[in-house]
Amino acid sequence: MNAASLITSEETCMLPQEELTAAAHMSRLPADIPTSFEKQKFHLCTVEDSSIFCQLALWIRNPYHRLEKDHIHKVIFNDKEKEWVDSIFEYLRSHSLINFGVFTGRRTVPDQARKKVIVIGAGIAGLASARQLLELGFDVRILEAQSRIGGRIWTYREDGAVADLGGMIVTGVIGNPVIMIAQQIALPLTKLGSHCNVWLANGSLASQALDNAAEKEFNVALGSVGTAGNYIAQDQQLRKHLSLGHIVDAILTVVRRHWMHYNALALLQTTSTTNELVTCLKEVEKLSEYIRVRQQFAVEHGIKLPLADVEACVNTSNPFHVCTPFCEARRNENARRLPESTTTRQEALSFILAAQIRAAEVDLHVKLQQFEEIKSQVLSFVLEKPITPLLSSDFTRLLEWHCVNLEFGNAALLKKVAWAGWDQDDGFAFQGPHYINREGYDCVTSALATGLDVQLNTEVCGVSVLYNRVEVRTRRTMHSFDSKGENHNQNEHEEILTADAVVLSVPLGVLKANSIEFSPHLSRSKTRAIRKLGFGLINKVVLMFDKVFWPKDKAFFGRCRRDGETRGDTYMYYNMAMAMKRPILIAICTGGAAEELETLSQTEIEKRAVEHLMATAWKSDPFSRGAYSFIAQGSHATAYDILAAPMSHSSRHKPRLFFCGEHTCRSHPGTMHHQITSTAHYENATVHGALLSGHRAAQEVFEVFNRKSHSSKACQ
Repeated sequence: MNAASLITSEETCMLPQEELTAAAHMSRLPADIPTSFEKQKFHLCTVEDSSIFCQLALWIRNPYHRLEKDHIHKVIFNDKEKEWVDSIFEYLRSHSLINFGVFTGRRTVPDQARKKVIVIGAGIAGLASARQLLELGFDVRILEAQSRIGGRIWTYREDGAVADLGGMIVTGVIGNPVIMIAQQIALPLTKLGSHCNVWLANGSLASQALDNAAEKEFNVALGSVGTAGNYIAQDQQLRKHLSLGHIVDAILTVVRRHWMHYNALALLQTTSTTNELVTCLKEVEKLSEYIRVRQQFAVEHGIKLPLADVEACVNTSNPFHVCTPFCEARRNENARRLPESTTTRQEALSFILAAQIRAAEVDLHVKLQQFEEIKSQVLSFVLEKPITPLLSSDFTRLLEWHCVNLEFGNAALLKKVAWAGWDQDDGFAFQGPHYINREGYDCVTSALATGLDVQLNTEVCGVSVLYNRVEVRTRRTMHSFDSKGENHNQNEHEEILTADAVVLSVPLGVLKANSIEFSPHLSRSKTRAIRKLGFGLINKVVLMFDKVFWPKDKAFFGRCRRDGETRGDTYMYYNMAMAMKRPILIAICTGGAAEELETLSQTEIEKRAVEHLMATAWKSDPFSRGAYSFIAQGSHATAYDILAAPMSHSSRHKPRLFFCGEHTCRSHPGTMHHQITSTAHYENATVHGALLSGHRAAQEVFEVFNRKSHSSKACQ
């Protein structure tokens, strides 16, 4: 079944094929064949099935207003298929493929008998889930422990300056739901460039040739991780303790040695001494080959050389180990004459070969002595003027920069990242340009929160899943203010709330800290997944200056650290002046530097970062405890699926506890494996993954409490 046969039918839909295909791609659906779920649900198999793509196209045409069934019926004008079209509409709506985000229009969906759902956490995953549940007819309340919404989307604003301290980049266009929401709220986006310059430790810009060479070697090393890992980890015990960092370091050690050797020869060959050495070496090789060929000829033709010790050298494979008494002999004219006793051609030929070999060996001996003398001169030159710092330091630092960049992609030291499966989500990255939001990412979360019941300063302490409801134990902080508006006192108020279902959207770090008590306990597999899956850390330092002194047209640039400095300390800078017209840089700290930053005082940060507005401390935040997830040593990609699975009171009862967040989205988790490189900017970030997980959780709640199956149609 091809795209043309599936999505084009003038008798059913009047939209052009190109628009239907684009709608499928924007909705993360294959345009040529239905998904396995769609085949099972709707038995999609005829040209009339273009309804699913037509409805998607109608929504994408006008995402500012709710798509209604009446509008669809006017475009898909086959009356016989009205019930079928309505069934498709319900499917798309419940899966958040249409009518999601921020739009206008009166909601005509019947309430689900006013089923109550509590969403824990007002990050983008929780907000997206709550908004879709409201759209699907549920009574929704959001509980947020902090005094603000957004979670790990947090925009700093002061005196006209805007800086995103968490999620910042809209990564990819095709299929990215964040792009749709940005369009709905008219969010101004600035397209990011595709090249990242890297400055060396001495303040100079790395040459394009050296930069490209380092990146090429690093990518080759990274591409060899799987092969090298399988070879090294044949021992099962070793396999358990082997990390991505171990393998990358092992490969790059070889790369560094190769690069140093290559460049050492390149430098030495520019000297007259080395040219002599090379010439001498070539003559040695030529003489060695001359001897080998004649000795081999004698063996192949059964010619017995008159010199018994020559025969011992016939199979000598190393020309530098040729050793016969002829090395001590002197050339003389008589050696070229045939003795009078020679009576046969065979004897004459053997004597000639022996004489030729004797002469060549004498010359070889002389050249070997000459070679050793020149080599000593070269070694003396190298020792007097060490080349390692001159040739390898910049290259090595660039390799280190790429390692740090990979740590940024995983929000963790490479020694903590699993070598197998660390890049399992590579094939799901959204294609197209990347953008930065000029007004701050919190514009998205604020828009999603509009019209929702959000209760701030309410920390959830426990969740009890019963057979017919869920009880949520909360501790709410009540603030009182004095006449000057300053916080004078705060009181804590505990309360138990009940709901038909709960959607838990707290970060993985909160689950790891056991901040919430569950009854019954989470399953053994889910507990293990929480413990094993990594949760990394990235911090930012926001810098403000009087004027721009860096390249204005570069969206980001890298910086190599000096020896002895923490390699992930402000290793990269985002140029906010490009988008916001203010002299602001956002410096990224990753790896050990991200943790170290949280231990510094404000004064120490100021000393290290020149002028600054603020620095983040995501690990110290009790309601985040880090940045985003990664596949740690001992973990596996299936952990994402396990963490996403709903939970019930027992196997006999319907699920009532649902989970969302980037750590539950296997295809789009927090890890950014194709992050910024010297020549491209590929980033698979947390925001759209968290948003999609919220939509998925809303769909799961809807299906549990709306057991009516969609009408299906058998293939004719």
